[in-house]
Amino acid sequence: MGESDVAKVRMHTWNQQGAMMSDDKPLMMPMAKVPPELKEVLGHLHVGERARMWVEMDEEQTGAAPTQLIVDLELLQVVGPPVAPADLAI
Repeated sequence: MGESDVAKVRMHTWNQQGAMMSDDKPLMMPMAKVPPELKEVLGHLHVGERARMWVEMDEEQTGAAPTQLIVDLELLQVVGPPVAPADLAI
């Protein structure tokens, strides 16, 4: 998966107390804007595969005390960059 690809994922996120922090809607995630931890995990997944990860969040990211999130991630699709039509190519 390259920097110009977009990953369509389903992601469920919980806090340390077990409260759900996200919904079940698929997300389109441009790889160029994905945090490094998430990018590393997505790089190992094939479409249809799932992974669980624990993410440390510091005070700067949360605006409060440091915490840990539990993330279930499913890769639904990888969309490559659009290809320029031949008559527009340089």
